Amino acid sequence: MPKNLVYNLYMPCLRFFVSLLCLAFSTAILSANEPFELTSKQVIAFLGGTNCVNLQNAGYLEATLTLAVDAQPRFVDLAWEGDTVFRQGTIVERWRKAKFGDLAAQLNTNAVTTVFVMFGQNETLSDSTVPEFAEALEQMLSICKQEERQVVIVAPIPFEKTNELLPDLSQRNPDLANYVLEMSRLADKHHCHFVDLFRHFKDNAQNALTNNGLHIRPAMSQLVSNAIATQLNVPTENSDEALRTAISQKHQLWMNYWRPANWKCLYGDDGERNFGKATGDSDTLREEWKQLPNLIAKSEQKIWRLARNLQGERVKSEAQP
Repeated sequence: MPKNLVYNLYMPCLRFFVSLLCLAFSTAILSANEPFELTSKQVIAFLGGTNCVNLQNAGYLEATLTLAVDAQPRFVDLAWEGDTVFRQGTIVERWRKAKFGDLAAQLNTNAVTTVFVMFGQNETLSDSTVPEFAEALEQMLSICKQEERQVVIVAPIPFEKTNELLPDLSQRNPDLANYVLEMSRLADKHHCHFVDLFRHFKDNAQNALTNNGLHIRPAMSQLVSNAIATQLNVPTENSDEALRTAISQKHQLWMNYWRPANWKCLYGDDGERNFGKATGDSDTLREEWKQLPNLIAKSEQKIWRLARNLQGERVKSEAQP
């Protein structure tokens, strides 16, 4: 074969692989220079679907992140069951937008400094395409990255085969892999941290993570939370039940404030009707609802006290010979 033909055939391939190596090297340098950070004024928000809501409710991830720093981080859960990058309940749910605003307004109102973005499963099961998903995710990232926020993209766990009574969702994992690849690409493009639960649990045959092929079982919440923390180089501690319980209780107060079941009575169509136990109208209900931020703040103080005590015990233990 003529030398010039060999050159023309193989040099483009060589350039392609060299560029890939350079991209991998530059990404590694970026990750090394920009580690995941938790600061004293950190406010961490979560965006995602059912698994994101359940992980927040379980409290393990928040406990791990709280114990990782000598600070007082706050956490706000903006996730909603069934959410996708195309539609988030915290924005489109009736009567909410007029009170809380769009996503940008909600992040600003809560002084959010870090956003965990957890999507991909529901989109894979829908009729959306990967390019459509990428476009919507990129739009979301452009909002989340405002105000120099730190963003963590968390790729979902793989689908699992459960039993004969339910569809075998594991057959959709090749499709999900394409969505995860796109998440990884956008994480690199927008300098976001990337947590790959799909690859981490891809060969998980020992413990079933889900109860229906896609939703994380409560018993597996700690395992998944530890996987997220580990990939962010956050040390995982043995779970303290008192701290986790306090976080779960605070999360319930947050849900009652951010997603009250009686929102229609507070600021919706029923706002002018007679509700409430004292005055006979919705004003009393609103006043009771407005007390929730104070209760949430008290719960946060309790969480920080528990965390400081645990951190102190850890320091004493490490100091002992």
